Amino acid sequence: MLKIVACFLAILITAQGVDAQNAKPRETTEDDVVRINTSLVAVPVSVMDRDGKYIVNLQREDFQLFENGTQQDIANFDSVEKPFTVALLLDMSDSLRFRISDIQSAALAFVDQLRPEDRVMVVAFDSQIQILCELTKKHDVARAAIRKTNMGGGTRVYDTINFVLNKRLNEIRGRKAIIIFTDGIDTGSFEVGRKDNERDVEESEVLIYPIQYKSKDINDPLRSEMGAAKTGPTLVPTGKGTGGMENARGESYLRALSEKTGARLYRVDDVQNLTRSFVSIAGELRQQYTLSYYPKSPAEKRERRKINVKINTPGLVVRARASYVFKPAASDQKK
Repeated sequence: MLKIVACFLAILITAQGVDAQNAKPRETTEDDVVRINTSLVAVPVSVMDRDGKYIVNLQREDFQLFENGTQQDIANFDSVEKPFTVALLLDMSDSLRFRISDIQSAALAFVDQLRPEDRVMVVAFDSQIQILCELTKKHDVARAAIRKTNMGGGTRVYDTINFVLNKRLNEIRGRKAIIIFTDGIDTGSFEVGRKDNERDVEESEVLIYPIQYKSKDINDPLRSEMGAAKTGPTLVPTGKGTGGMENARGESYLRALSEKTGARLYRVDDVQNLTRSFVSIAGELRQQYTLSYYPKSPAEKRERRKINVKINTPGLVVRARASYVFKPAASDQKK
């Protein structure tokens, strides 16, 4: 009896060995790599010529990437054809100097630039944070959400950035961006502050494109000019005006968000400029590369690492984030 059992086990083991040898190896995808090693660093990169025209069709071999002065091996390379996820944040507070219909038209022009696979969410904020549309590829849903925007009071800029960054985009893989239309002046956040936002964006892979308008005093001539030129409600301050110091503080905050993430700040003062800014950002997101690498030396929690991306072709300009702060994955922090 024992000899029979032993023979059976030998046959079973041999059969399993043959199956293993004949099995085709499964292709390793980028998602597999991300799950295995949480230190993968992704760097969105824009490449332009000296006239500001975006350069496409570059290959992995065209780039060199350095961390703290040491050249890194580019593990994954995404071309400009990859879809992206974007959160559109619209400040609807009473400090607005634009008509609500103008803001809606500009935001709709942005959605019109999206490709079918791009996902978008729409958030309006004042003293409240309103998710008008969760992430979707159904762009008609996003357009309907934009048309729902209404004016309110107060401004929770910091809380809104915190919510979208950490509660909506944090677990999303792939290219991610936030576009926020605001003056940058926070008057009502109570959950987080400016420094919390700046720390969080350094630990994320999300690009932040602020479109900044400067708040106007209630007695500004622009109020009567806009009201006389167009019908409908004009969004102007209803309380005390904001001065140069507040505007400078708002610009400093928004510039920090853009620079720390490798994006850029847009400033607008009229409707045409507002629409051009939205359309320009959509164009840039469509024409970006993403370089991913595993740092050759392990980073400590909260350690800041410098990044430098170079292009091998002379005469081209590269824009990418200059540094990041290492944040272990939640699973690693529990170990």
